[in-house]
Amino acid sequence: MKPPVITIAIAILGVTLLAGCSSTPSASEGRDVLEKQIQEQSKGMIKLLDFRKTDGQAGELMGVRVYAMDFEAEVEFQEDCYWGGPFGGFEVMTGEPGPFNAFMFMGKRKARAGERATISGKLQFQKTEKGWQGKIASTQVQSASSAEADQITESRNSKRDAAINDLNDLAARAYQFRLRPKQMRGGGGSYEGFDIPEGWPAGVRIVRVSADEIVFEKDGVQAFVDADGNATFK
Repeated sequence: MKPPVITIAIAILGVTLLAGCSSTPSASEGRDVLEKQIQEQSKGMIKLLDFRKTDGQAGELMGVRVYAMDFEAEVEFQEDCYWGGPFGGFEVMTGEPGPFNAFMFMGKRKARAGERATISGKLQFQKTEKGWQGKIASTQVQSASSAEADQITESRNSKRDAAINDLNDLAARAYQFRLRPKQMRGGGGSYEGFDIPEGWPAGVRIVRVSADEIVFEKDGVQAFVDADGNATFK
């Protein structure tokens, strides 16, 4: 009776080894890899809420079994911060950028406590004696946070305000030119002949000019200056 028992035992062992060789990292293992890196890099300021494996590809590299896992995930920010960077990742910075530390915030996204973001990326695994060992190969943001959208809007508004300030000052210069007699290098009651002063901020141009109106433009903002020196911005 012993030979059949040995045969059955060997067969069972063979099936077990075969199953182990054909296995791939699970979604749970992928989540563990991502969650560990998020916690380490963000120092607990970013929390992983959801993880979804979207695709995978097995292969072999120099005799070592490897596996690439594509994923999508959702994270939540536990504190106000700037996060990520030009090459992805979950490093965070607190506070606000200033003249001496602005370079440290380059490429990072602004987020407020309680906001969420959807990210996607790829995990790279290799098979070792201790099982599958994984690391993050790449990440990218699928949906921007509302704080980032607010930041973009704020930046655009600041740029528009700066353009309006420059154009407003230029409108005053043009009106002074219009009032000065021609003998004093003025327009003698006309805007015609006015030139943008040297050293003026770059990007300003004259769109059109006539005796009673001059139109300037900078960064998409136009200033319409009437005969009385009043400026209207569009």
